[in-house]
Amino acid sequence: MTISVRAALGAAKSLLGEGRSALALYLALGVVVPFLMHSAEPTLSLRALIAVTAGGGFFGGSLAGPIYLFAIMALIWTAAQFALWNALLPDLREGPAGELIFGFVAGFAFLICFLVINFLVAGLPAMLIGFALTPLTLSGQTGAIASAVIQMLINLAVAGVIGSRLWLTGPIMAAEGSMNPLPALIESWRRTRTARGKLFALYLLLQLIGGAAFAALIGGHSAIIFGDPMAQGYGETAMAVAWLGFWLILFVVQTMVAAGLFRASSEERTSEVFA
Repeated sequence: MTISVRAALGAAKSLLGEGRSALALYLALGVVVPFLMHSAEPTLSLRALIAVTAGGGFFGGSLAGPIYLFAIMALIWTAAQFALWNALLPDLREGPAGELIFGFVAGFAFLICFLVINFLVAGLPAMLIGFALTPLTLSGQTGAIASAVIQMLINLAVAGVIGSRLWLTGPIMAAEGSMNPLPALIESWRRTRTARGKLFALYLLLQLIGGAAFAALIGGHSAIIFGDPMAQGYGETAMAVAWLGFWLILFVVQTMVAAGLFRASSEERTSEVFA
Protein backbone atom coordinates (compact mmCIF):
# COMPACT_ATOMS: atom_id res chain seq x y z
CA MET A 1 0.00 0.00 0.00
CA THR A 2 1.34 3.42 -0.95
CA ILE A 3 -0.04 6.94 -0.76
CA SER A 4 -0.29 9.20 -3.80
CA VAL A 5 0.45 12.80 -2.84
CA ARG A 6 -1.49 14.01 -5.86
CA ALA A 7 -4.51 11.92 -4.84
CA ALA A 8 -4.15 13.19 -1.27
CA LEU A 9 -4.16 16.83 -2.33
CA GLY A 10 -7.14 16.15 -4.59
CA ALA A 11 -8.99 14.50 -1.71
CA ALA A 12 -8.14 17.47 0.53
CA LYS A 13 -9.59 19.85 -2.06
CA SER A 14 -12.72 17.72 -2.36
CA LEU A 15 -13.19 17.59 1.43
CA LEU A 16 -12.66 21.33 1.60
CA GLY A 17 -15.59 21.84 -0.75
CA GLU A 18 -17.83 19.28 0.96
CA GLY A 19 -17.28 20.54 4.50
CA ARG A 20 -17.45 24.32 4.15
CA SER A 21 -19.93 24.78 7.00
CA ALA A 22 -17.98 22.55 9.39
CA LEU A 23 -14.74 24.24 8.37
CA ALA A 24 -16.17 27.69 9.09
CA LEU A 25 -17.42 26.55 12.52
CA TYR A 26 -14.15 24.99 13.61
CA LEU A 27 -12.03 27.76 12.15
CA ALA A 28 -13.93 30.14 14.40
CA LEU A 29 -13.40 27.87 17.40
CA GLY A 30 -9.84 26.76 16.73
CA VAL A 31 -8.33 30.00 15.44
CA VAL A 32 -10.47 33.03 16.19
CA VAL A 33 -11.16 32.14 19.84
CA PRO A 34 -7.49 31.50 20.75
CA PHE A 35 -6.49 34.60 18.77
CA LEU A 36 -8.86 36.75 20.82
CA MET A 37 -7.64 35.13 24.04
CA HIS A 38 -4.04 35.93 23.12
CA SER A 39 -4.96 39.50 22.14
CA ALA A 40 -6.53 40.03 25.55
CA GLU A 41 -3.24 39.20 27.33
CA PRO A 42 -0.92 42.23 26.88
CA THR A 43 2.08 40.51 28.50
CA LEU A 44 2.13 38.02 25.62
CA SER A 45 2.15 40.63 22.86
CA LEU A 46 5.17 40.87 20.58
CA ARG A 47 5.67 44.46 21.77
CA ALA A 48 6.01 43.27 25.38
CA LEU A 49 8.33 40.42 24.41
CA ILE A 50 10.58 42.77 22.43
CA ALA A 51 10.67 45.19 25.36
CA VAL A 52 11.80 42.41 27.68
CA THR A 53 14.37 41.10 25.20
CA ALA A 54 15.77 44.58 24.63
CA GLY A 55 15.98 45.22 28.36
CA GLY A 56 13.38 47.95 28.33
CA GLY A 57 10.67 46.08 30.14
CA PHE A 58 9.94 43.21 32.47
CA PHE A 59 7.30 40.65 33.21
CA GLY A 60 5.21 41.41 36.25
CA GLY A 61 3.59 38.73 38.36
CA SER A 62 3.71 34.99 37.83
CA LEU A 63 4.34 33.29 34.49
CA ALA A 64 1.86 30.56 35.44
CA GLY A 65 -1.04 32.53 33.96
CA PRO A 66 0.48 32.94 30.47
CA ILE A 67 1.61 29.30 30.47
CA TYR A 68 -1.90 28.13 31.35
CA LEU A 69 -3.28 30.40 28.64
CA PHE A 70 -0.97 28.89 26.02
CA ALA A 71 -2.00 25.40 27.16
CA ILE A 72 -5.69 26.28 26.84
CA MET A 73 -5.12 27.82 23.40
CA ALA A 74 -3.25 24.70 22.25
CA LEU A 75 -6.06 22.46 23.50
CA ILE A 76 -8.74 24.54 21.75
CA TRP A 77 -6.75 24.51 18.48
CA THR A 78 -6.23 20.73 18.65
CA ALA A 79 -9.82 20.04 19.72
CA ALA A 80 -11.12 22.03 16.76
CA GLN A 81 -8.92 20.03 14.39
CA PHE A 82 -10.16 16.72 15.78
CA ALA A 83 -13.77 17.93 15.68
CA LEU A 84 -13.34 18.94 12.03
CA TRP A 85 -11.84 15.56 11.11
CA ASN A 86 -14.70 13.89 12.98
CA ALA A 87 -17.16 15.94 10.92
CA LEU A 88 -15.55 15.14 7.56
CA LEU A 89 -14.13 11.62 7.66
CA PRO A 90 -16.70 9.20 9.21
CA ASP A 91 -19.53 7.87 7.05
CA LEU A 92 -22.15 9.46 9.33
CA ARG A 93 -21.78 12.85 10.99
CA GLU A 94 -22.78 13.10 14.66
CA GLY A 95 -23.34 16.86 14.73
CA PRO A 96 -21.43 19.70 16.40
CA ALA A 97 -22.17 18.64 20.00
CA GLY A 98 -20.76 15.14 19.58
CA GLU A 99 -17.88 16.42 17.47
CA LEU A 100 -16.89 18.94 20.11
CA ILE A 101 -16.98 16.37 22.91
CA PHE A 102 -14.88 14.02 20.81
CA GLY A 103 -12.54 16.84 19.81
CA PHE A 104 -11.72 17.94 23.35
CA VAL A 105 -11.29 14.44 24.79
CA ALA A 106 -9.37 12.98 21.85
CA GLY A 107 -7.40 16.20 21.37
CA PHE A 108 -6.31 16.22 25.01
CA ALA A 109 -5.19 12.58 24.83
CA PHE A 110 -3.33 13.30 21.59
CA LEU A 111 -1.55 16.31 23.10
CA ILE A 112 -0.31 14.23 26.04
CA CYS A 113 1.07 11.58 23.66
CA PHE A 114 2.52 14.33 21.45
CA LEU A 115 4.43 15.86 24.37
CA VAL A 116 5.76 12.49 25.54
CA ILE A 117 6.84 11.45 22.03
CA ASN A 118 8.49 14.81 21.39
CA PHE A 119 10.46 14.52 24.62
CA LEU A 120 11.57 10.95 23.92
CA VAL A 121 12.42 11.23 20.22
CA ALA A 122 13.30 14.92 19.91
CA GLY A 123 13.90 16.65 23.23
CA LEU A 124 16.08 14.03 24.90
CA PRO A 125 18.23 13.33 21.80
CA ALA A 126 18.57 17.09 21.23
CA MET A 127 20.00 17.50 24.73
CA LEU A 128 22.44 14.63 24.13
CA ILE A 129 23.49 16.07 20.76
CA GLY A 130 23.95 19.49 22.34
CA PHE A 131 26.14 17.93 25.01
CA ALA A 132 28.19 16.09 22.36
CA LEU A 133 28.66 19.32 20.41
CA THR A 134 29.80 21.28 23.48
CA PRO A 135 33.52 21.22 22.52
CA LEU A 136 32.66 22.65 19.09
CA THR A 137 30.38 25.27 20.69
CA LEU A 138 33.14 26.40 23.05
CA SER A 139 35.82 26.53 20.32
CA GLY A 140 34.86 30.06 19.26
CA GLN A 141 32.25 32.04 17.39
CA THR A 142 32.61 29.99 14.19
CA GLY A 143 32.35 26.75 16.14
CA ALA A 144 29.28 27.98 18.02
CA ILE A 145 27.56 28.87 14.74
CA ALA A 146 28.50 25.52 13.20
CA SER A 147 27.25 23.69 16.28
CA ALA A 148 23.92 25.54 16.18
CA VAL A 149 23.48 24.79 12.46
CA ILE A 150 24.32 21.09 12.92
CA GLN A 151 21.88 20.74 15.81
CA MET A 152 19.15 22.60 13.93
CA LEU A 153 19.52 20.35 10.87
CA ILE A 154 19.47 17.19 13.00
CA ASN A 155 16.41 18.38 14.91
CA LEU A 156 14.66 19.30 11.66
CA ALA A 157 15.40 15.89 10.14
CA VAL A 158 14.20 14.00 13.23
CA ALA A 159 11.04 16.11 13.47
CA GLY A 160 10.37 15.56 9.75
CA VAL A 161 10.77 11.79 9.95
CA ILE A 162 8.60 11.38 13.04
CA GLY A 163 6.01 13.97 12.02
CA SER A 164 5.53 12.56 8.53
CA ARG A 165 5.16 8.99 9.81
CA LEU A 166 2.60 9.98 12.47
CA TRP A 167 0.77 12.42 10.19
CA LEU A 168 -2.38 10.30 9.97
CA THR A 169 -2.88 9.78 13.71
CA GLY A 170 -5.56 12.43 14.20
CA PRO A 171 -7.60 11.57 11.10
CA ILE A 172 -7.47 7.85 11.96
CA MET A 173 -8.77 8.56 15.47
CA ALA A 174 -11.51 10.83 14.11
CA ALA A 175 -12.62 8.45 11.36
CA GLU A 176 -12.91 5.57 13.83
CA GLY A 177 -14.33 7.69 16.65
CA SER A 178 -11.49 6.48 18.88
CA MET A 179 -10.20 8.58 21.77
CA ASN A 180 -7.14 6.35 22.28
CA PRO A 181 -4.17 7.68 20.27
CA LEU A 182 -1.91 4.65 20.71
CA PRO A 183 -3.53 2.33 18.11
CA ALA A 184 -3.81 5.28 15.72
CA LEU A 185 -0.10 6.06 16.14
CA ILE A 186 0.75 2.46 15.21
CA GLU A 187 -1.70 2.48 12.28
CA SER A 188 -0.30 5.78 10.97
CA TRP A 189 3.24 4.42 11.14
CA ARG A 190 2.13 1.31 9.23
CA ARG A 191 0.15 3.18 6.55
CA THR A 192 2.97 5.61 5.79
CA ARG A 193 5.68 2.94 5.58
CA THR A 194 5.84 2.60 1.78
CA ALA A 195 5.47 6.36 1.15
CA ARG A 196 7.87 7.64 3.82
CA GLY A 197 10.23 9.35 1.36
CA LYS A 198 7.66 11.52 -0.41
CA LEU A 199 5.72 12.17 2.78
CA PHE A 200 8.91 13.34 4.47
CA ALA A 201 9.58 15.68 1.53
CA LEU A 202 6.02 17.06 1.61
CA TYR A 203 6.09 17.46 5.39
CA LEU A 204 9.44 19.23 5.29
CA LEU A 205 8.31 21.49 2.44
CA LEU A 206 5.20 22.58 4.33
CA GLN A 207 7.24 23.16 7.50
CA LEU A 208 9.75 25.30 5.62
CA ILE A 209 7.02 27.36 3.93
CA GLY A 210 5.22 27.87 7.23
CA GLY A 211 8.47 28.71 9.02
CA ALA A 212 9.45 31.23 6.35
CA ALA A 213 6.03 32.91 6.52
CA PHE A 214 6.22 33.01 10.32
CA ALA A 215 9.72 34.52 10.22
CA ALA A 216 8.60 37.14 7.68
CA LEU A 217 5.67 38.15 9.89
CA ILE A 218 7.91 38.35 12.96
CA GLY A 219 10.41 40.48 11.05
CA GLY A 220 7.77 42.83 9.63
CA HIS A 221 5.95 43.17 12.94
CA SER A 222 9.19 43.83 14.82
CA ALA A 223 10.18 46.52 12.31
CA ILE A 224 6.84 48.26 12.85
CA ILE A 225 7.27 48.13 16.63
CA PHE A 226 10.81 49.56 16.49
CA GLY A 227 9.54 52.25 14.13
CA ASP A 228 6.89 53.29 16.67
CA PRO A 229 8.14 52.09 20.09
CA MET A 230 5.75 54.16 22.21
CA ALA A 231 2.29 53.32 20.94
CA GLN A 232 0.34 51.00 18.66
CA GLY A 233 -0.64 52.43 15.31
CA TYR A 234 -2.24 51.38 12.07
CA GLY A 235 0.78 49.23 11.23
CA GLU A 236 0.19 46.93 14.18
CA THR A 237 -3.51 46.74 13.39
CA ALA A 238 -2.59 45.61 9.88
CA MET A 239 -0.17 43.07 11.35
CA ALA A 240 -2.92 41.70 13.61
CA VAL A 241 -5.00 41.03 10.49
CA ALA A 242 -1.99 39.42 8.81
CA TRP A 243 -1.35 37.20 11.83
CA LEU A 244 -4.99 36.11 11.91
CA GLY A 245 -4.82 35.26 8.21
CA PHE A 246 -1.62 33.25 8.79
CA TRP A 247 -3.18 31.16 11.58
CA LEU A 248 -6.36 30.59 9.56
CA ILE A 249 -4.36 29.34 6.57
CA LEU A 250 -2.14 27.20 8.81
CA PHE A 251 -5.18 25.57 10.42
CA VAL A 252 -6.74 24.78 7.04
CA VAL A 253 -3.51 23.36 5.61
CA GLN A 254 -2.76 21.24 8.68
CA THR A 255 -6.20 19.71 8.90
CA MET A 256 -7.08 19.31 5.23
CA VAL A 257 -3.73 17.90 4.05
CA ALA A 258 -3.80 15.32 6.87
CA ALA A 259 -7.41 14.46 6.01
CA GLY A 260 -6.53 14.15 2.32
CA LEU A 261 -3.59 11.86 3.09
CA PHE A 262 -5.85 9.68 5.23
CA ARG A 263 -8.50 9.52 2.51
CA ALA A 264 -5.87 8.65 -0.13
CA SER A 265 -4.37 5.94 2.09
CA SER A 266 -7.84 4.48 2.70
CA GLU A 267 -8.58 4.39 -1.03
CA GLU A 268 -5.28 2.63 -1.75
CA ARG A 269 -6.03 0.16 1.02
CA THR A 270 -9.50 -0.58 -0.41
CA SER A 271 -8.19 -0.98 -3.97
CA GLU A 272 -5.64 -3.55 -2.78
CA VAL A 273 -8.27 -5.54 -0.90
CA PHE A 274 -10.49 -5.81 -4.01
CA ALA A 275 -7.68 -6.13 -6.55
